[in-house]
Amino acid sequence: MQALTIFTALSLFLTIFMAVPAPVTRADTQPVTGLIIPLFMNPGPDWEAVIQARLAHPSVPIIAIVNPDNGPGSSLSIPVLNGVEDLQAAGVTVLGYVYTSYGSRSIGDVEADMDSYRTWYGVNGILFDEMSSSVTSLSYYTTLSSYAASTGLTFTVGNPGSDIDMGLVGVFNTTIIYEDPGLPTLSFLGGWHALFPRSDFAFIALGVSSLDSSFVQSASTHVGYLYVTNLTPPNPYIGLPSYFSDLVAALDPGNQSSATTTTTLAMTNSSTDTSATTSNVSSTEGSTVTSSSNGTTTQTVVPTTSTATATESSTITPPSNNTATQTVSSTTATPSTSTSTPIGHTSSTSPDQTATGSQTTGIDASSSGNSRPQVATGGPPPPAWFLISMGVVFASLFVILAWFRKSGVLALPWDHVAHASPPFVLPPFASPTKWR
Repeated sequence: MQALTIFTALSLFLTIFMAVPAPVTRADTQPVTGLIIPLFMNPGPDWEAVIQARLAHPSVPIIAIVNPDNGPGSSLSIPVLNGVEDLQAAGVTVLGYVYTSYGSRSIGDVEADMDSYRTWYGVNGILFDEMSSSVTSLSYYTTLSSYAASTGLTFTVGNPGSDIDMGLVGVFNTTIIYEDPGLPTLSFLGGWHALFPRSDFAFIALGVSSLDSSFVQSASTHVGYLYVTNLTPPNPYIGLPSYFSDLVAALDPGNQSSATTTTTLAMTNSSTDTSATTSNVSSTEGSTVTSSSNGTTTQTVVPTTSTATATESSTITPPSNNTATQTVSSTTATPSTSTSTPIGHTSSTSPDQTATGSQTTGIDASSSGNSRPQVATGGPPPPAWFLISMGVVFASLFVILAWFRKSGVLALPWDHVAHASPPFVLPPFASPTKWR
């Protein structure tokens, strides 16, 4: 009986322990950050500009959100249909806009709008606007996501416009966690979001007067999709930003140059006061400028596609004897920052945006999108309800064991040590009459 009781208690404990959620291990399968464009204007030059951008930068994923009339409207629009087909032919993923009133709109009405988009325009998926950021709406949005998938709408986006509860991550393919004037901070885009694939998140920045390409490239390591525009509320989506082509180019890995250098070996000899310098400076795109003055050799790499400099130098110092001295100098590379401070930033050289290294400069195209962990290594701490439940379980076990001991059903060896007379004889574990 004693063994059975111990076995039961251990089994209960292990069952509760195994119920703890496992860490998130979903991999990030999107190698390049893309654009998510609210294409709310009528088909025309802006739609054509998106098509041309996609053709010019085929490696950059582009999502276009169409919104005929605060949703699909009451009837089919032929110009919109033709525009959607042209976008899809160029490789653009087209989503239809529907609003959810933060989880209060009828699911049937939302599903009806989804059906209209699918049958009239053949869109690839749906953007759910006015999404609630609270996990209390999980069931509501899970129902919509499941319905979309069942009808062939394979790509879904949620737009609360602000950060969300962790429990909502993964309900849609991606969630827009920022839609405000100015640029979000890199610390906001990182944080707990790094526990999940970056493709789970997107942001939209409004009213940004000039494009900071270095920020775009840094932010692309945290999110799967982004959009930056100089247009401001209340109508920020009536056209494309003035720097639209530069925005697309900033996300294209083919336009992100890198410069790498090797070390410089400088040998000096006091008797001749001469130096032999061996260097090897390579750059994806750019030119090398070499200058010598007073025993000092300087090489500068000037890229043609991004503003970055890499400088290495060796200085001759006559030694006190004729012994040859070898000095190895490393390279310091510092990417330049925008000369103008974008809206939402207090400094164009914030620690989050400036990167320095001993042998590389800029963002390497080969590692773009892989600078953050692609597989989460941990999960959130246990919620309060779990800790309370554990406390109740252990308290219940303690009460049950105490009752067993008091009633005589369960007796522990040390319960009788104080009353035993030599020689000590262990009494029976439990009285047979207790089970009759």
